[in-house]
Amino acid sequence: MSRSKELCPLPFAKPSRDKAPMSGALCKTSDFCKKRYNSKCLAFYKSIKKEGIHTCPYGYSCYAFRLKGELVCFSSIAIKSFHNAKKLKEGNRMPSDVFSKSFVDNCKALYLEQQKARDRVFKTMKENALFSSAIHEVRNFNSQLKAIGEIAQHKDEDQLRYSVNSSLAISQMVSSRLNYLSFNLNPKQSSVQNINLFKKIDKAVRLIRPIAWNEKKVKIVISGSSSSTVEGYDFLEQLPAILIHNAFKFALKNTEVEIEITEVKNEIFFTVKNVGTFIHEDEREKIYNSGYRGREAKKAQIEGTGLGLDFVKRIIKVHDASISLEVGESSGFGDDLIASIKFIVRLKRS
Repeated sequence: MSRSKELCPLPFAKPSRDKAPMSGALCKTSDFCKKRYNSKCLAFYKSIKKEGIHTCPYGYSCYAFRLKGELVCFSSIAIKSFHNAKKLKEGNRMPSDVFSKSFVDNCKALYLEQQKARDRVFKTMKENALFSSAIHEVRNFNSQLKAIGEIAQHKDEDQLRYSVNSSLAISQMVSSRLNYLSFNLNPKQSSVQNINLFKKIDKAVRLIRPIAWNEKKVKIVISGSSSSTVEGYDFLEQLPAILIHNAFKFALKNTEVEIEITEVKNEIFFTVKNVGTFIHEDEREKIYNSGYRGREAKKAQIEGTGLGLDFVKRIIKVHDASISLEVGESSGFGDDLIASIKFIVRLKRS
């Protein structure tokens, strides 16, 4: 990232960033602009309608232009005859003849190359987050396999049958998770199919229910039914699996996770509700960000990487669905804050 910052010769600002100008390779942002950037500066940038040279309220020159429809300003400079010398105490002073059309065009070209470099970096970061998310889910499945193996050691016939069926289910989950990676690498190779969502939810419940009970004495109950299908990819089954796994992981011991599925007109709703770790209001959008973990989850020392809901958000987007969160009033439980937590997913019927 540091190299891409040094491509553009001049300091530049974008109203969409609402921050002081970023330093260029030849000219650094003045200390005044760094320290004094405020709403007055932003209002000035937003007031610019025409490309060309302007003078800011503090006396600096600004060259404005548009790139792909977005306003960009070479700023924190002092161009002769286009700055207020009485107001200006410091800055990158430039003779007006130096600030020629060819110089400006070169600066624009270098700025554009800088943005392309930044886009490549962000793309790489996004891909890394995607693979990190995949590794996270595969590790979850591995933990579930381990728990199932421990149950199977009792050698009860029913438990052995459960263990075999669960192992097969987890194998299918891993396959669908890897298929999501394939989808991102080459979407045209993936095909949409009609999926019975209730069966996928029921599969996730049957898989996670004994693990939740063995680890935390948490019961998973399911209500409602649906015979309708939704158009989607096979990795859609990861959606209920992650939400249900998260629900029992963050639930209090000896409580219930409630799953409900309903149909309303041409839509299918399913909800996942528990009583567990409180989510503060300022965190309720951030929890879908890759790597983000809530304050109460950290305080309660609940293990996690903050990648599960990021993957949920990706699945929701691909399937043109929606997810919302309802959080009840918080109450104290020892040193922790707890509340009723309910995730609501909406999908369109086929």
